[in-house]
Amino acid sequence: MTSTSVPRRKVGGLKHGLEVVKTSLPTPSPAPAWQTSFDGFNIVEGRVGDHHAIQQLLTTLFHGASVGDFQAQIDDPFYEPNDRMLIKRDRNVVGHVHLTKRDIHFGPFQFPTTRVTDLGILPEYRGRECATQLDRKSTRLNSSHDQITYAASV
Repeated sequence: MTSTSVPRRKVGGLKHGLEVVKTSLPTPSPAPAWQTSFDGFNIVEGRVGDHHAIQQLLTTLFHGASVGDFQAQIDDPFYEPNDRMLIKRDRNVVGHVHLTKRDIHFGPFQFPTTRVTDLGILPEYRGRECATQLDRKSTRLNSSHDQITYAASV
């Protein structure tokens, strides 16, 4: 049996007949070891809270990714928000790549793979090594896990 972290509730005083409930949330985990910065940009893992900004970025960049298409990606049973690497400047998402991890079965062999899709940088940040840095970081991350990496185009 596994236990899950549930926020603890503390009951404060009564205000106008209503019970005041304070909730203490668990502390977020520290940043991953691979998180890096360059020239004022930060490369970070995607989080659930980034989904709206990512969907807007993809719509801006590719002019075709609809809300339904994006929802289909995050509804995939194997999807994890940290499968996305983001480039942020301040708090704004300016670049993105989606890494889809799968196992390919070939006869008795099994090969872990990573499919690279939706690599894009906002036009005003192109030419500043953003895509190169995302590519290098994703390649390094995958090679450290013995992944076969391939790019997909539509």
